[in-house]
Amino acid sequence: MVPERRQAHQRAFTLVDPDPAAGTFSLEFALHEGCASDWARTAKPGDTIEATVQGTGFQEPEPAPSHVFAVADPASLPALNSLLDALDGAPATVWFEGEGTDGLPLRTDPARHEVRTVPRRDAGAHLVAQVKEALPGLLRATPDPYVWIACDTATTRALAGYVRKELGLPKQRVNALGYWRAT
Repeated sequence: MVPERRQAHQRAFTLVDPDPAAGTFSLEFALHEGCASDWARTAKPGDTIEATVQGTGFQEPEPAPSHVFAVADPASLPALNSLLDALDGAPATVWFEGEGTDGLPLRTDPARHEVRTVPRRDAGAHLVAQVKEALPGLLRATPDPYVWIACDTATTRALAGYVRKELGLPKQRVNALGYWRAT
């Protein structure tokens, strides 16, 4: 929990490079407005916060993905990197919304991963249109696709509904989570 005005606020973060033997991990923050980013800007070694490790519950789908289609933004970048690490054998097409990664590393391998950078426009509608234009043809050419979506809540809902209902991908082949709400 991150303190703000003497009130605790819960935020979820992806543990980056956890090393259980050493008892270490990292957190990466895409800095924007908000109490978690405000805390991260001023945090110093030795500062503490209350934390609960819940785990992701991620299990590689069966059959293993022949291709991963991911839609992400700076807020979900650590989770995207963890996904690409977990599915290290699968090629991926990534739509990344934003002008950049806000200084966070994007762990892609140019030999296996295609990154399509999409500027944020029209509260995510531009990203939705880009994905809807390209994804149907890509899915037709993929025997065992896996779609992973983690953007703002409205964008995530629009794309998850489209992939499941209009494109007919089974829910076991789609993982979607809204990371933040646009104001």
